[in-house]
Amino acid sequence: MAARGAVTADGAMLVIGSAILTEEELTNDNASFPVYHRLSTVIFVSSKQYVEMFTIDPVDLQAALNKDVA
Repeated sequence: MAARGAVTADGAMLVIGSAILTEEELTNDNASFPVYHRLSTVIFVSSKQYVEMFTIDPVDLQAALNKDVA
């Protein structure tokens, strides 16, 4: 189980706030209103020696953010 404000990504426990979140989205220009399709959600975690990129499930991210607010 993840700690408050943490998310599991590729088997690693990441604390929200210690990483950079990027969401890649595709827009559909053929619609009469803005339509976005999320392609991926990744989080970049840096240390003194390197930066790692993890793909995370948006549902897990939202659950972690909800825990952090509570």
